[in-house]
Amino acid sequence: MNNSVSVGNTQERNQADTHAMKEEKKDGYYSFRFRSTGLGETILMGEPLDVIVQDDLLILKVQSTEPVRWVIRAGLSYRGLLKAVMLGLKSSVIKFLLFGWTKLKNPKLPTEF
Repeated sequence: MNNSVSVGNTQERNQADTHAMKEEKKDGYYSFRFRSTGLGETILMGEPLDVIVQDDLLILKVQSTEPVRWVIRAGLSYRGLLKAVMLGLKSSVIKFLLFGWTKLKNPKLPTEF
């Protein structure tokens, strides 16, 4: 299997992804927020780019844009994916999936999570 990608195609794809993110971002609202103990109080904000299968991992790619521009990747094994799905079956998560759209116009975003 050939996993090589030319630099030109990668740059074009990154530009297309950035354009798509600008279209989706409204009033400073980002789909993803990240916190890390290594970054102190910093909250990274971004948008999902892609989900791909690479060997035995499901890779989620997220483009952070504020305050730094990074591509963050998370790899889930099959067991990790099953665990994530099981955690997603909590009643509070299902309620959020069903009724979360009602808060899109006026989101209440915590600073601590």
